[in-house]
Amino acid sequence: VIAGFPGEDEETFEWTYNQLARLPWHRLHCFPYSERTGTAATRLSGVVAKEIRKERVRKLMALSTERMVNQVQAVIDQGEVLDVLGEGLVRGPDPNQMWASGTTHNYYRVLFKANPDVAIENQSLRIQPEGMHVDERAGDVAVLGTLISRASKKDAA
Repeated sequence: VIAGFPGEDEETFEWTYNQLARLPWHRLHCFPYSERTGTAATRLSGVVAKEIRKERVRKLMALSTERMVNQVQAVIDQGEVLDVLGEGLVRGPDPNQMWASGTTHNYYRVLFKANPDVAIENQSLRIQPEGMHVDERAGDVAVLGTLISRASKKDAA
């Protein structure tokens, strides 16, 4: 979603926001409109102030974060072990701990404490969900879990 494209007045933005709020989606990718020299859009009237563009993006990102929190909470509440494709080491919620990440088949991001003795990259992993990590600055919500095991070849088939 581009926020603050020339001609986007407050009424138009609110209409867009309200439509998005009622539609079923999992995550928004939002950014403020920015001028690019030589493009036709720079010649349009109704330029939206940069501060307003940024505020609209913040509002859309808050909506996206709220939606993701609800979805991740539903995954946690189910309590079922997640099948995750391991990706690698990342910075996690506790900087004193090594963290790894992966993604479920339906694109939920999963963070878990890393064990340097267990290879996880490109591995099918079984993770028990236990909580969530919300990174509002990055607009990201991840399932926090514990690595149970790497999936067996039978499970992967």
